[in-house]
Amino acid sequence: MASRLITPLCITFVGLRMLAQPADKPLEFEIASVKPADPSVRASNVTPGGESITIVNVPLRKIILYAYDIRDFQLAGVPGRIGDERYDVIAKTAAADRASVERAAETDDQRRARLARVRERLRSLLSSRFGLRVHVEEKEQTILALRIANGGPKLAEPAAITGRVNFVDGHIQGFGAPISMLATQLSYATGLMVADETGLSGNYDFVLDFAPNETDQRDTRPSIFSAVGELGLRLERAKGPVKTVVIDHVGQPSAN
Repeated sequence: MASRLITPLCITFVGLRMLAQPADKPLEFEIASVKPADPSVRASNVTPGGESITIVNVPLRKIILYAYDIRDFQLAGVPGRIGDERYDVIAKTAAADRASVERAAETDDQRRARLARVRERLRSLLSSRFGLRVHVEEKEQTILALRIANGGPKLAEPAAITGRVNFVDGHIQGFGAPISMLATQLSYATGLMVADETGLSGNYDFVLDFAPNETDQRDTRPSIFSAVGELGLRLERAKGPVKTVVIDHVGQPSAN
């Protein structure tokens, strides 16, 4: 009986989790422009819209962070000069924004699924234009667990379900947002992974004011741990798995 040649199966990870079966082609933008940012521009932003995204004056490192939906401490191996270079990106699909009216009524799950598709497309763009190649490592590290404090949560019922959180200079404000979005912003503020262990599934309005630099004697605001306590929640140090995206290769962008 003739022997059969068995070829090993090669699986490529495209993010912190496999977003599609190995045989599926990753989602891509149909139209995309990538160019160095205007050095005279001061403002920077990342604005997803429908199935499209507009990025203005953002360092490559931060674009990668957004694409993989990770915090700064979860990214390793970025070449300093390349990671600091700023870019403008305009990327769209054929169905880019024709569903803007439908988005106003989308559920949290639908919004998260849509943003996941945008991020997958952005990862494909980074791969094709910058030659980005990564692998993922997981290590047990110190994290912060967000839990309900004694006495229960003190969160306001939302005026509207907008699912938006602003974070500027020690001020976090949520507008009809789930606790998962608060955990994300707390992760940015503390530089540690924040795991949502509250079990709260609703949407809320909330405000936190805290001193981002506790050594600044002029800032009389409480610590972030005390500010969280005012919401009837608590942050506690714990150990947990933290996934890190390690860059194997990234270069200058190819021509549009």
